[in-house]
Amino acid sequence: MSRGDSLCARSMLPFWALSAFFATLATADIVYLDFPASVDQATRDRVQSVMQNEFNQAGANITVSQNAADKDKANRTVKFHDSFATPRGDRWGDSGDGKTVNVYVKEFTSDDKVKGEFSTTERLGNGLGETAAHEVGHTYGCNHNNNDPPTKMTEGGKVTAKQRGDDNRLFNATDAELLKKNAGVKKVEPKKDCKMTSTVIKAVQTPPPADEMCKSDGNLFFDAGLMATGTLSGWFDLGYIIDDPAGFAARYTLELPNPDPVVTLLDDWCVNWALRGIDDGPYAGQVFPLENFGQLVLLNPRPGSPGLYQIANMVWDVNGDSFFDVFVTLNADAKFASQENGFYLCVPLPGAAAAGCIMLLTLLVRRRRGMSGR
Repeated sequence: MSRGDSLCARSMLPFWALSAFFATLATADIVYLDFPASVDQATRDRVQSVMQNEFNQAGANITVSQNAADKDKANRTVKFHDSFATPRGDRWGDSGDGKTVNVYVKEFTSDDKVKGEFSTTERLGNGLGETAAHEVGHTYGCNHNNNDPPTKMTEGGKVTAKQRGDDNRLFNATDAELLKKNAGVKKVEPKKDCKMTSTVIKAVQTPPPADEMCKSDGNLFFDAGLMATGTLSGWFDLGYIIDDPAGFAARYTLELPNPDPVVTLLDDWCVNWALRGIDDGPYAGQVFPLENFGQLVLLNPRPGSPGLYQIANMVWDVNGDSFFDVFVTLNADAKFASQENGFYLCVPLPGAAAAGCIMLLTLLVRRRRGMSGR
C-alpha cells in the first residue's frame, strides 16, 4: 500500500475522533468501586481516598466513586472479590478485560504469607486501594517499571505486602503523562480485528520472586525493554490503533526521559503499532502507522529455537525524505524479562495480502509468578 493510498497517511485524526477526544477534557473519567458486603464502610472510604489521592497527585482527570448512580456510566470498574485469586496466593489482583479490573480481598485478609500487614482498617484500605490503582493504571496504558523504592506501576513481584500497606507509592511522571494522554479512552487494548501480517511475542514462565510476600501480576504479560532514538523521536508518543473514537492509545512517551523504559503487553494482543505527534510539536495529533511509514526487522535469533528472535526493531520515516528518523527497539533480553522471551514473525492470514502489511503484535504467554504491580 502506498503512502498516497493510505487513509492515515500524513493526516490528522478525523474530525469525529478529535471531537471525541476534546470532549473528554471537560468531563472526568469515573472509576466505580464495586465492593462485596464483607468490606465495611470505613475500609471502602479508605480505598476511595487512597485511589483518589494517587490520581490527583498524577494530575489525572479521574474521579473515584462508590455512588451506585455512577455504576452504569463509569469508564472503569474495580470489582473487589470476596475470595482468593485462582490459584490461591497467586496474585493480589489483575486488570481483567481492560474495563473491569479485579482485586481479591482474601489475598489481603486471609493469607498467612502477608503476616498481618493488613490487620487495621487503614492498612487494609491502603493495600486494596494501592492494588486497584495499579490495575486501573494498566487500563490507561501505564507500563511496569523496576523502580527501587517501588512506585505505583513497579512490577508486583518487587512490591511487598508491607509496602502496599504503607501506601507510599505514587504514579511517576511517565505514568502521569499516560493517564492524561489516554483520558476518555474506553480501554487501551488494541483492535481485535487483526487480519494482517503479525509479529508474535511469546513470553515463557519466569522464576518466582525471591520475597515470599510478593505475589504475581494476574494477567499474562511480557515486559519488553524499550529504546527509542532518531532525530525526530522526541516529538512522538509510541502506541497503537484501538477500537475507540479516539483511534489511538499511547503506550510510551518518547519525549520524556525514563531511567527504566518498559512496554508492558498482555496476552493475545494484536497490535497495529503507530506514532502520534505530541501536542506541542510540529506533528501534533498526526498518526503514523508502521504499516504505512516504516518497517519491522527481527534480529538476534535464539539458538535452538527456530523463528525466535531477541530483538524487534521498528523504524519510521515520518517526514517523507526517504530516511528513517524514528527508531524503536523492543528487547526480549532486558533485565526484567526472561531470557526465553522472544519475537516470532507469523505468516499472513488468508486474504490478508490484498489489505496491506500491518504490523501486529500478539502476546502469547504462560502464567508467570511475581506480583501484580499494584
